[in-house]
Amino acid sequence: MGKFKGKRKKFAQESSSGSEANSRLSLSGLLNETNSVLFAELNGQTMNSQQQMTSTPLPFSQSSQQAAYQVPGSVTFLPPQNQPGFAPVPSAPQWALDIVNAVRSLDKKVEDVSKKLEKLECLEAQVSGLGTKIKGLEDEVASVKKDVVTSMKKTKDLVDALNDRADNADFQVGDLGDRVNALETQNEEMKWQLIDTRARSMRDNLLFSGIAEVADETPDKTEELLRGFMMEKLRMASELVEAIKFDRVHRIGGQGRPRVIVAKFKDFKQRQDVRAKSSALKGSNYYINEQFPPEIVEQRKALIRIMKEKKSSGCKTKLVYNKLYIDGVLYKPPPQRRSRDGQ
Repeated sequence: MGKFKGKRKKFAQESSSGSEANSRLSLSGLLNETNSVLFAELNGQTMNSQQQMTSTPLPFSQSSQQAAYQVPGSVTFLPPQNQPGFAPVPSAPQWALDIVNAVRSLDKKVEDVSKKLEKLECLEAQVSGLGTKIKGLEDEVASVKKDVVTSMKKTKDLVDALNDRADNADFQVGDLGDRVNALETQNEEMKWQLIDTRARSMRDNLLFSGIAEVADETPDKTEELLRGFMMEKLRMASELVEAIKFDRVHRIGGQGRPRVIVAKFKDFKQRQDVRAKSSALKGSNYYINEQFPPEIVEQRKALIRIMKEKKSSGCKTKLVYNKLYIDGVLYKPPPQRRSRDGQ
């Protein structure tokens, strides 16, 4: 027993000696040594208590040295190396079983730890490779970031330049808009000046509607028909009709028949005298009207509708050119119509 205690003391000293002792003594060796001590101690005790357990020692062959001895408590012992003749031990102390079990458990744990360390080494190698890849990615990201910063700066400069151009373009557009408005106003004024000029050139003209046409009618024939119409339909004296002088008498185009006759008088007073006779045509299919440009005609149509409404209400109305007077007051059309009035 003292020998076993000495071995335990030696094992404790060697276990506490650090990495150098561990390198010399493995757990498997420690287990074998423990088995040797245990079997030697137990064998001595058994031989003292039992004088003869077997008639002859059991020799161990090379193959039998690998055989196992079963100790109660389900612990298997291997026979010590180089010690033939050991017989199976019927029983063993609990402390010996505890030591063997503890050593075996520790050996298994160390083996598990060794396997885990191998896995950790593999993981470490993988992590090291990942670290290299991450470093490369970081370099690439840094390069991309630098390129992005450069591109953003260029884009900002371009946007600033475009904004300056846009501001300049807005200013130019605003200036052009003002010019266009001024030109439109000027054009509108010139348009109505031209209309007024055309209207003035037509102030000596009268339109005669309903006078029948003849085949192969010439301007001279048209003038002859007009003079006959004045004497027959307007009941004017032949002397007055013969005294009327025209600059031009002709028919204006149109799909309807007969076409309207346009007569330009040389004397405005004669023109007014003929127009005053138009009341004699009331209830007939003949009409005498003043001639105006199309724009003025459209204005007069709208004013004539209003004139009839006001006249039916008992108001005194008078239409002069493109102006309507109601009870002596100039009628002002709604704002949307004023642009057409030229007022």
